Amino acid sequence: MGCKTCKDKKGPTQNGVGGKRDVVDNKDTISLIPEEIANGDFSGNFLFKVVAFTVMIFAIPLIIVVLIGKMFFTFFMPKSLPKVSKKVSGLFMGIIKRYGNFLAAKEVRKRKKQFEKNQGYEEGSELNDIEDYSDINVHKKNNEKE
Repeated sequence: MGCKTCKDKKGPTQNGVGGKRDVVDNKDTISLIPEEIANGDFSGNFLFKVVAFTVMIFAIPLIIVVLIGKMFFTFFMPKSLPKVSKKVSGLFMGIIKRYGNFLAAKEVRKRKKQFEKNQGYEEGSELNDIEDYSDINVHKKNNEKE
């Protein structure tokens, strides 16, 4: 039994009678999301909040449109669904490949422009007028003991 004061200090148990409270100990757990972000505090980084909000605003309608299109083809044209899916995925992959080729060509143009004034190793070039140190022997442990 006991008085009400003692029961309140022990706290409620599963059957409603006073007892020890279960305390969750977070020492052995690993948090996958930092506590600040989980609580909504981005350390005052307002720009991060704006970017995340904008991405969500643009992503949700795009996902909805794709799902509605997929449902339409599933209900009304089930035989042509594989063809349409293949063409749409091919379109996206084509766009990604063209963008990759564009970036590669842009990098090549940049490098050509950067190194166009460099000379080659042909006869009479400044690059051939260097001293030859190939006859010097280099030993692996050439350190002097101090």
